[in-house]
Amino acid sequence: YEAVSEQEITIRVVDATGRDVQTLHRGSCKAGGHIFPVVLDAMAKGVYQLLADDGTGKIITSSKILFQ
Repeated sequence: YEAVSEQEITIRVVDATGRDVQTLHRGSCKAGGHIFPVVLDAMAKGVYQLLADDGTGKIITSSKILFQ
């Protein structure tokens, strides 16, 4: 994740039904690049979405993940 300035964010993985599967980060991020590992061990195969929001529910960015 690339933060343009310090901000509060929540980064999570959701499944195809919109159910939260993992929360990768909740809290403050300083400006710059950040890496948040996704633990795939307990996840079923499928399509997931990686969502980052600003703490108010507004989605900042999203990406799809295909786990086979």
